[in-house]
Amino acid sequence: MSPPNRQDVPQISKELGIHRSTLYQWRSNWRLRSEMVLETAGFNATELSS
Repeated sequence: MSPPNRQDVPQISKELGIHRSTLYQWRSNWRLRSEMVLETAGFNATELSS
């Protein structure tokens, strides 16, 4: 699902026996968290605490 070993969700689902919807949800959550890290990277301690 993510580099360096990017595989598509259906393939991972089949290999690991994890339902596709679960994998799509995990991927969505990962993307949201990654975006938050990038957006807050330049914040100071005061900005992060609010």
